[in-house]
Amino acid sequence: MVRKITDIVVYTNPETLGHKRDLNYYESWWTFSRMPKDFDDMSKFYFAVERKVVGYFLTVWITKKRVHFNPLSWRRLSRKIPCEKFRGFRYRWWGR
Repeated sequence: MVRKITDIVVYTNPETLGHKRDLNYYESWWTFSRMPKDFDDMSKFYFAVERKVVGYFLTVWITKKRVHFNPLSWRRLSRKIPCEKFRGFRYRWWGR
């Protein structure tokens, strides 16, 4: 059976992303009021700022309301993906 990969995107301000990215810990988290469906520890956790998706963290584990990720796993996208501002999360909408 092929596993469906569900990546998500959150929109934040540059300062918050910078804080998460610059942590020298092996774990940070993002809290949700409603967790995405089919999001698991193999999914990528993308961040958008200033109307562009700019990169992602690798997910470490997921609890009932939080996504835990490794701040040291930050990967910048070589091609930024345009987007509008939004609240909450969005599922990845562009191709792999």
